[in-house]
Amino acid sequence: MKYPEVVSLVNKILDEYDQATIRQIYYRLVSPPYQYMDNTRSMYCSFDGMLTKAREDGEVNCFSSTLKAQEYLIKQVKN
Repeated sequence: MKYPEVVSLVNKILDEYDQATIRQIYYRLVSPPYQYMDNTRSMYCSFDGMLTKAREDGEVNCFSSTLKAQEYLIKQVKN
C-alpha cells in the first residue's frame, strides 16, 4: 500500500459521496471494483494512519463531520 496511491483512490471515492467515514472508505477500497488491499486489521490500521496524515496535510478533498469526530476521538485515546 503506497501513500500516493491511497490518497488518489480516497479522493476518487470522496468525489462520489457527500459524506464518508473512514470505515466506509476502507470498505470501498477492499471491495470491487477497487480491491486495492486485503481486509485485515493491520491493513485497516495502516490505512487509518495514512488517511489521517493525508487529511492533516490537506491532500484529500473533503471529509464528513463523522470522520473528523472519529479522528479526534482516536487522538484523545492515544494521548
